[in-house]
Amino acid sequence: MNASNTARFARFAGLFRRPAAAFAVSLLMCSQPKAAESADSGVASAIEVMMEAQMEEAQRPLRDLDTKYREALEKKRVAAQNAGNLEILVAVASELESLAEGLDSAPPPKHPDLAKMRQIYIDQKAKITPQVERTALAVERSYIKEMNQLVVDLTKSGKAAEALKVRERLEEYVRERDAARKEAAEAKSTDPAVVANRKDKETAKTKKGLEKLLTENSWSWHLDDNENPAFTIRFLEGGKISGPSWLTAWEVLDGETVKITQMTTERYWTMRFSKDRETAKAVIAESTIRDNKSIKKVKK
Repeated sequence: MNASNTARFARFAGLFRRPAAAFAVSLLMCSQPKAAESADSGVASAIEVMMEAQMEEAQRPLRDLDTKYREALEKKRVAAQNAGNLEILVAVASELESLAEGLDSAPPPKHPDLAKMRQIYIDQKAKITPQVERTALAVERSYIKEMNQLVVDLTKSGKAAEALKVRERLEEYVRERDAARKEAAEAKSTDPAVVANRKDKETAKTKKGLEKLLTENSWSWHLDDNENPAFTIRFLEGGKISGPSWLTAWEVLDGETVKITQMTTERYWTMRFSKDRETAKAVIAESTIRDNKSIKKVKK
């Protein structure tokens, strides 16, 4: 490894406080590739590894906020369970799932206590996000600067082929970054076509939208985490079910959940849909029936 690359490693290593990143850098610095091309590729890889670690560190405040909110919800869930409060228990389970999938498009909780908790979370996130974005932008600029400098150094050393490969890696990163930014911008766009498409997606998450999704598709019934379906069912108009005789009725409770009744009204599952609307898992089961059930949309 030449002196300029060694200096680059040392400079980047000083930017890291995370042990994992420092260890990765030390491995790359101490390795002795058999070919010069491998060494040059290793330098580019090291710059990428360090950039990714810095990006992860930049996102830490938001991850910590999510952790605190999840812990508060878990505390609320335990309290509701101990008090036998089914309403809050189901609502907290819904909010925990929404947090795992991303709250940006999730409707606000109907329970006032949870709605207040959600608003506090949103307010805190709004305060933290600008600083996180500034830090991430600084990391990105540093990464681009170092990669461009590596291209220059390799070119000066007569390694045009290696310089081209590094530049291609950088260009790929920039393309992916720009595509992600475009997608984010479209999500906030006021363009009529974009807004109409967004409304269609939102409608699919309403009560009527979920009813339409259920009745227009076939669904497979699964036990535990078994990928093999136990059988296939159809949700019929009027709340009837075509399938095993012991599944007697269904009812959409909101844009996220469907209640499936077994034999009597006292025995049922409340199933909550995933963000992609492809699957739903039981979040609560009444009476003695087990709640380890799920349904999946059958591919046409």
